[in-house]
Amino acid sequence: MGDPVSQSQGYDVGYALSRVAQLTGLETDQILKPGKQTVRVYARSLIYHWAIRSLGMTAVAVSKLLGISQSAVTRAAYRGEAIAAAHNLELVER
Repeated sequence: MGDPVSQSQGYDVGYALSRVAQLTGLETDQILKPGKQTVRVYARSLIYHWAIRSLGMTAVAVSKLLGISQSAVTRAAYRGEAIAAAHNLELVER
């Protein structure tokens, strides 16, 4: 897991969304659309993982911000953690 980053460093959910768009080739509005297409699930999972683990947000805060349940955020964040580890992905490029 990468080092925590902070909003004072300019990193927030918007940055995570942009980073995932860069990694997946999807437009940001496509990532946030509802649906179970594999690439969108992958993208959202990374965002939720990074929001919680790297940005220090709570699952409740992420759920309110993005309009999904806290339990869905938690499950997706675990999935995102596995994706990030498997592909050696970090929120902030080193």
